[in-house]
Amino acid sequence: MEDFSVVLGEISTRTLEVLQIAKHLQGLGPSLSGKKRKEAAQRLQQELEGIAVDVQEAELRAMTLEKDKEAAAHELQQLKQWHQEKGRYEECTTPAGGAAYRLKPDGPGEQSRHYLCATCFLNDKKAVLQPMPTREGCVMLRCHTCGSEVMWEKLRGFMDVYGPEWER
Repeated sequence: MEDFSVVLGEISTRTLEVLQIAKHLQGLGPSLSGKKRKEAAQRLQQELEGIAVDVQEAELRAMTLEKDKEAAAHELQQLKQWHQEKGRYEECTTPAGGAAYRLKPDGPGEQSRHYLCATCFLNDKKAVLQPMPTREGCVMLRCHTCGSEVMWEKLRGFMDVYGPEWER
């Protein structure tokens, strides 16, 4: 990323060059013939046009730098907010052994009302797990952001019907 001071330095350098040419021409003014005076004026005009282009380019670069700076500040603010939000959650294991994140309890005996997808959470996304139909004797939760499925809890009575083979 280009530094704004570099842009200003380029403008200042070009401006000084033109001032030096103008000063030189002013000192030579009376001794220059018509043809040389015209050539000097053309040279000065070309330099001024070059500076005008350089100034416009520098202004565009300065505007781009300002936008980049604002975007970076916005991104930093979002990262700070997410870091603060992440601190409110803790990793937990579901009764069936699945991984999720839940709000840290504020008081004794308090339970989280929602659980977050561990995959999304580790990728800096907040995705609430949603209930889905039971499968293989388990209540399941699904992340609609990444598609992960988490076993929430094994249903009672399932093991009586299917036996310990299901555990394998």
